[in-house]
Amino acid sequence: MALMSKPTDDPKVSRWWWRPLRTWVYGLVDPLWAAFRGENSDDIALSNVTSINGVSSTELTVLDGLTATTAELNLLAGLTATSAELNKADRSASDGLAEASRNLVLDANRDLLGKRFDINQSLLEAIAGGPSLWFNGTDDYVERDVQVVSGYPFVLLAVFRTDTTVTNILVSLMDKSVHNIQFYLRIASFGTVEIGARNTTNQSVTSTETYNDGKTHTALAIFRSATDRELFVDGASVASDTASVIYPSSVDRYSVGRFGDASPDQYFKGEIFLAQVFDRGLTADEVKAYSSGALPDYSEIGAADTDLVANGDDWTGATGSTPPNSWSDSGSASVTYILRDNTGVANMDDKVLEIDVSGSGSKTLSQGVFQTGKRYRVTFAYRNLDGSGGATKVTFGSPANSATLQNTTIAGDGIVFTQDVLADGPDLAFEVTTDGALQIDDVQVVQIGCVLALRPGGIGHLQWQDAGGNELHGTVTGAQPGRLPIDHVERYIRKGITADTTLTAVVPAGYRIRSIIVEETAGNAITGGLKIGTSAGGAQVVNAQAVGASALVDCALGARLFSLTTAQTLYVEDVTAWNSASIDLYLEMERIK
Repeated sequence: MALMSKPTDDPKVSRWWWRPLRTWVYGLVDPLWAAFRGENSDDIALSNVTSINGVSSTELTVLDGLTATTAELNLLAGLTATSAELNKADRSASDGLAEASRNLVLDANRDLLGKRFDINQSLLEAIAGGPSLWFNGTDDYVERDVQVVSGYPFVLLAVFRTDTTVTNILVSLMDKSVHNIQFYLRIASFGTVEIGARNTTNQSVTSTETYNDGKTHTALAIFRSATDRELFVDGASVASDTASVIYPSSVDRYSVGRFGDASPDQYFKGEIFLAQVFDRGLTADEVKAYSSGALPDYSEIGAADTDLVANGDDWTGATGSTPPNSWSDSGSASVTYILRDNTGVANMDDKVLEIDVSGSGSKTLSQGVFQTGKRYRVTFAYRNLDGSGGATKVTFGSPANSATLQNTTIAGDGIVFTQDVLADGPDLAFEVTTDGALQIDDVQVVQIGCVLALRPGGIGHLQWQDAGGNELHGTVTGAQPGRLPIDHVERYIRKGITADTTLTAVVPAGYRIRSIIVEETAGNAITGGLKIGTSAGGAQVVNAQAVGASALVDCALGARLFSLTTAQTLYVEDVTAWNSASIDLYLEMERIK
């Protein structure tokens, strides 16, 4: 930065007294200042410069603008200067902006442009410009069973837009048994955002700022413990509380997630673009990322679906050499299956399975629970007794994908095993070798991902699909999708059809069917063939499609387009009888109008 410039005829600085003063100071100080700045070989200290002709360091810096305030420069020039004018008056643009910013009163959570700190505005704006669900404030909601399996901490999140002035729910966790709200994230009176829990009384934490301005915002609630919760809006912490409150002691049973509603009815009015539930806390960087609308990697976040293991806790059928029900075994070693009463042993119940192998060789107990390439969380309690003669391990698909279970003593507590795995085969297997004995209990496998991550691209008329890769979805009641592109594809998943079934208004107006895939899951063929029509008994969509036991079938389609103005109901039937068959149906549709 130059100390001064040459005398100027710029009319902005040409007051009668300014030009001679500036010329005099320039002629006096500039040669000395050049030396001070190292522009020649002589180094002159500022104290020496300021001693000449009684020019103080304060006066010098005021004249030069190095530390001058806007007010001082305005007094000197006799102007009411803008930052642009100050920049012209011997100051760089960065100097002028820095000086001007000193006089601004900023929101502590915003930068100079009024944006929230560290929020990815481009990502958030892209989400806000894409598909959303519109809730009417009267009776619309989305519901999905969720499992917050680890208890505290957990997180509720919603990306929303509203102008409502009444209290209504963004996200809630509800007691499945009585369907009443327990934890919530909501718009409170006059547009503030509030988080809380309801037990015998309601405890809440509320923002001071309002967000019902019709703009896109992200609200994120972290419930760290029964006495610690924090509210973030647009990535900034706006309210928190660590006071001792009467929260529900556990969140394990609050397994219904609702978006846009809770009971008692507090229906949301506005748009929701993204809704997520995590069963763990988030780091500061994750709060920023998810407040920008980022979607989690389903492999990293938490348990997301029901237990896939049959008969892994209250064991049945195990006796002698007969394995427990729903399990099979293999291997040359002799084995005895025993149901032990381990009451009083930590982490184990009153009915524990013991696998007692005698002699050489090994015995493997297995159950097909995995899909190759999917991620799962495997948990169980165990005691590996007398296993020093060989390795006792648990396998997640192939023999190479396994973990060795450490040896313990009969008097010891049960060890809780928890591991997230990428399955490379179908079987969860326990292998016991060479005179070993393994006790196991509470065996659970859940497919993992964010507990729920309802994504913008998965918004549809009847379902709002998850981004976790686990075929999770929320059931849409009343809420209407908006801003869908013409080529928008909806995928409807109807699991567990075991009898003639009506799929009400499953094909939206203006859509045509792209494909129908069915998977028989019970090991029983549909002997008469599958038929699907637009009226009971009709078969114009799918006619007598053969579906074998445990088969995956891409159905041959007849009619694909029905109405551009009215949603179409489909009827799924067996030509003769279902014969204990069960199918999962995947219906894919594309928007043409």
